[in-house]
Amino acid sequence: LRRLTNFLGLWELLILKICANYILKYVLSDDAGQCARGRRILALRHPPIVWMKCWAHQINLMVKTLLELAGFSKVCREALLAATKIVASSSKWLPQLKSVVQEFYGKKVSTKLFTVAETRWNTTQQCFASQLRMRAACKNFAQKFQDVADSKFLPACKVWADDDFWKSLEEAELLIRPFCDASFLMQRNKGNTLAHVVLVFMVLFS
Repeated sequence: LRRLTNFLGLWELLILKICANYILKYVLSDDAGQCARGRRILALRHPPIVWMKCWAHQINLMVKTLLELAGFSKVCREALLAATKIVASSSKWLPQLKSVVQEFYGKKVSTKLFTVAETRWNTTQQCFASQLRMRAACKNFAQKFQDVADSKFLPACKVWADDDFWKSLEEAELLIRPFCDASFLMQRNKGNTLAHVVLVFMVLFS
């Protein structure tokens, strides 16, 4: 409660300072934790100001909701776990995978696998796309090592040998791609205009 009170005090002080020089019509903020509570309290204290949620954050949450649907939750968990485990095994299995990728594609294809940043569900598209980009190599990698005795192959990466996994992953990536594109666009530090926002909503509606 003390942290929230201090947060509100600083936020309100900033608003009053801005209002002294400019006409403040609306405030846009994140919708997590103290920001959401603070926005609701300050909206009662300053009714002339319109208090809005960050739409980039809302789109990010839409991605999370889509991936929790029954048809995609399983492949989402499998893909995220596979990426996390292989990246964590940087001294053993990740170099092996990179070697297989280079055998398949040469040096033209990036061997980087993306993991998902905490609370940033738009990064799931990067995670899915990085695996799909080297699909054949990942599949060969899993088939090559999963049945080798005493190899202690990563259990999470065994899904790469399954054709159904890749089909579901491709469908999931296509599902969230327009939402992730919109989220990344709306989080740019500069260059966004009302035209960009209208275009984003038109694409999402389609």
